[in-house]
Amino acid sequence: MAHDEARFNGPLKHRSCTDICCLLLFIVFLCAWGGLAYFAYRNGDPEMLILPRDSKDHVCGKDLYINKPNLFFFDLTTCLDPSAILEGCKTPHVCVASCPNTNWAAVEVLASTQVDWSEVQKKLICTDDQIARTVNSKDKLKEVLKNNECAKYYIAMEPFYKRCLPSFKDIIEAKKILEENHVNMTELSTTTAEVVKFLDNAQNITKMVIDELYRVRYYILGGIVISIVVSLIYIILLRYVSCLIVWLSILSTLVLLGYGAYYSYMKYESLENTPSNQTEHFDLLLKLRDTHLIKDQVNEVLSSKSTWFYITIILGVVFVILLLIVLFLRARIRLAIALIGEASVCISSIKSSLIFPLFPWFVHLVIIVWSLAVGVYIYTLGDSIYRVVGFANDKQCVCHNQYYTEDGQWCTPSKWSEMCHSTSSPNVSCAVASCKFFNKTPNNFVTYLFLFNIFAYFWSSSFVSALAEMILAATFATWYWTAHKRDVPFFTVTTAVFRTIRYHLGTVAFGSLIISICKFIRFLLEYIERKCKKFDNGFTRAILWTLKCLFWCLHKFIAFVNKNAYIMCAIHGGNFCKSAKDAFGLLLRNVVRTVVVDKVSDMLLFLGKVLLTVLVSMGAWFIFSRGVVDIDTQQVFHMEYPWAPVIVLGIVTYLISSTFFCVYSMAIDTLFLCFLEDCERNDSTQKYFMSKRLMKLLTNRNVVDHE
Repeated sequence: MAHDEARFNGPLKHRSCTDICCLLLFIVFLCAWGGLAYFAYRNGDPEMLILPRDSKDHVCGKDLYINKPNLFFFDLTTCLDPSAILEGCKTPHVCVASCPNTNWAAVEVLASTQVDWSEVQKKLICTDDQIARTVNSKDKLKEVLKNNECAKYYIAMEPFYKRCLPSFKDIIEAKKILEENHVNMTELSTTTAEVVKFLDNAQNITKMVIDELYRVRYYILGGIVISIVVSLIYIILLRYVSCLIVWLSILSTLVLLGYGAYYSYMKYESLENTPSNQTEHFDLLLKLRDTHLIKDQVNEVLSSKSTWFYITIILGVVFVILLLIVLFLRARIRLAIALIGEASVCISSIKSSLIFPLFPWFVHLVIIVWSLAVGVYIYTLGDSIYRVVGFANDKQCVCHNQYYTEDGQWCTPSKWSEMCHSTSSPNVSCAVASCKFFNKTPNNFVTYLFLFNIFAYFWSSSFVSALAEMILAATFATWYWTAHKRDVPFFTVTTAVFRTIRYHLGTVAFGSLIISICKFIRFLLEYIERKCKKFDNGFTRAILWTLKCLFWCLHKFIAFVNKNAYIMCAIHGGNFCKSAKDAFGLLLRNVVRTVVVDKVSDMLLFLGKVLLTVLVSMGAWFIFSRGVVDIDTQQVFHMEYPWAPVIVLGIVTYLISSTFFCVYSMAIDTLFLCFLEDCERNDSTQKYFMSKRLMKLLTNRNVVDHE
């Protein structure tokens, strides 16, 4: 580092715009993404993916069937065939205005001596409303039933995701009708009972969990406040006794891991060798109907000897690795601890930096929602794929010139109507076989739009992350290079925001473009790997694994260089390439110190997050596993699922601590780079800007007064 500057007083105040071409490219790119979104919105239709379709591929609730939003199946038992998952139910299905709410069977009409045909026409559900109106005699009714143009029976049903389905109760009540129409009651009732029991059980559990979470909502809110307070207390303690707190965090983690391994081993020794039976477990999943199903599953897993064996191995290995790291890197840990202490002092002086990450997180959320929405609209732009289904089971269906002969063969609805019909009449469509909509398949143009949208997500999200990093870097660098810390400007974060947006959006766009290209290549490799599974062999696996490993390492390296380039740009105002070169050269001259401090500080911050999460979760379990007072009724009640609020508080605590510690991570990286530059820039004739605690680890030279 050059020493020709008379006096370096922190981030450059008078600077010029950097990497303008990249900023213009990013603006054009965003405009193109907006144009793509508008095109997809005007031409796509997401409802096409979720709305049901009848046998003739008419969309229920759309176009001519706008008043018929529900789908009715003539014979639901065909849907119980496992092949129905891929081929669809091999029975005619039509769009109806509402699901039937009564039981009806054609056999009762045929057996009756006096028939009101106007009432029959109202009750009939046919492939076409016109067909129902032509039924005015028993012979005509037999004809339409034989051609499968109308349903032979139906029972009371309710719409489930716009599909008419009966409940288990409805099936039992309609047993007589089903038996008269030769419906396999055993298959239908057993399968439906299992599904209904499982769904009913899941619904009951979900309802109870939500109800309990609502009853303890004030406890959860209090727990969130406690999580914030505990994180802030941890930060305050880091400022004054960072060495003690960090070493206590490491020691506590080692104690928890050691005790966990010991406890798991004792449980392993005390249990009988009774491995869980997966088949019996699945049967239990289907048969149980009470709200203790999840608790029983957990107890079954915890009663298995192999479970505690694997837990013991994992905790033991992590304990040994962490212990070796602490023993062999304790000298370097001292510098990392000093930097953490400096970061704590810096953040405490600029408290607004703690809440700043909330803004980029919100922008990230907007980008994710926007990208997913655009992706869904793009998907509906693809080509509709139709396939023949039910041909093998429809002996009355014939196609001219053997045009369609196999199920799964691609077809077009218009060609199917022209070439295939029932043997009874060329004007009657096939009863079971049909040309059914399969899915949407992107053509080449849509594929390119997909890839563009994915790359746009990578670049925009990387841009937001890079912008936040540069703003925080400018904030913390201002603090470091201010000789008298009491002179640090009150609006340091605001100044960093305006300075970054005014001068360095191009540099942010440049760095984020490089990292997004790397991310996009890694995405393509994952996509290629999935597509090549059918050609799976040792050679292709080795090639793909090597490429994935290479680009993973490249991604980590580029992310590391980018972050330090943003720090140098925030300080000196250079363009991306110059900043990256200066930062990389500075770190390379201190490579051992850089690697150790970077990884050790990351490990210490991670341990801090884990420790805070474990402490809050343990406290929450201690409270919720015992009697809790309902705030509304002032009565004590015992929770059926105390783990639910514990999990909620654990996740919230981890997110809160991650918000604080991501700021810490950026502060440590910025202060470390400033520390290295301070060491090289100043010599025995000048005073250092570093604090006395950092000075003790380096030399006994003069330090600028920090009071």
